[in-house]
Amino acid sequence: MKDDLQVFVVLTRRKIRELCLGKPFLVVLFLQQTAFFFLQRDALLALESDGLMVAFHPSQYGIFVSVLLLGIFLHLYTAAEPSRERESGALETLFYGPVYVEIYLLSILTAVFAAMLVSFLNILGSLWIGVIFIGYEIPVSLFPLLPITTLCFCGISIAGILISVSFRQVRPAMIIVSILLILSLALSFGNFWFSRTDFSGSFAMVFLRRALSAVNLGLSFIFPLGLYIDDLSWFIEFGRIPVFHIFWYPIYGIGLFFLSIKVLKNRGVLAR
Repeated sequence: MKDDLQVFVVLTRRKIRELCLGKPFLVVLFLQQTAFFFLQRDALLALESDGLMVAFHPSQYGIFVSVLLLGIFLHLYTAAEPSRERESGALETLFYGPVYVEIYLLSILTAVFAAMLVSFLNILGSLWIGVIFIGYEIPVSLFPLLPITTLCFCGISIAGILISVSFRQVRPAMIIVSILLILSLALSFGNFWFSRTDFSGSFAMVFLRRALSAVNLGLSFIFPLGLYIDDLSWFIEFGRIPVFHIFWYPIYGIGLFFLSIKVLKNRGVLAR
C-alpha cells in the first residue's frame, strides 16, 4: 500500500508538471484572460451606452467562454496523453514496473484537477481586477456552477481517456475526439439559436428544430459538454440546473473510469 502511494505521488507530480507547466496550458490561460477582457469590456460598453445586459453580471460571458476553453483543452489533453504513451511504448514500460492501471488513470485525473484549480484561480484573478479597477462585486450567484463545472470536466476528461486507451496511436484518438467536440458545440449552439428564433410559419424549420433538439439531447448524454452548455443556458434563464443533470455527471464519469480500466486490461496492455 505504501509503495503504491509513493508511485502515485511520483507519477502524479510528473503529470501535473507536464500539464500545468506545458506551453498548451499556458496558452489556454492567456486565451482565458484575453476572452475575459474583451467580453467584459463589450458588456460594460453596452451597459453604459443603452442600458442593455442589466440582467446579468458584466463578467458573465467572459467566465463562460473561459470555462469552455478549459473544458475543450482538458478533453484534448486526456485524449492525447495515454495514446501518445501507448504509441511510444512508454505505457507498457510503466506497467512492467510498479504502476497499476488504476494508479495511472488516477494520476491523470489528479493532474486534471490541478489544471482546473489553476484555471479557476486565473478566472478569479480576472474578477478581482474588475473589482479593483471597475468597482463591481464578484458574482457570488455564479459560484454554484463551480461543482457542476468540476464534475462535467472530470466526465469529459475521462471520456477522452477512454477514447485514448482504445487506440494504439494518437491520430485516430484525436480524430474521434475532434468530431465529438465539433458536433457537441455545433449542435448545442445551433439548438440554442433555433430555440430563440420564431419559425412558427415554416413547417420545415419547425421539424428541423425538433430533430436538432433530439439529436443534441442524445449526444449530450453520450458526451456531456453539450449538456453543460445547455445547463449554462438554463442557469442564465432560470437560475438553476435540472437535478437529473447534476446526478448524471458523476454517474457518467465513474462509469467511464471503470470502463477505461477494463479496456486497458482487455487490450493486453498490462504486463502482469
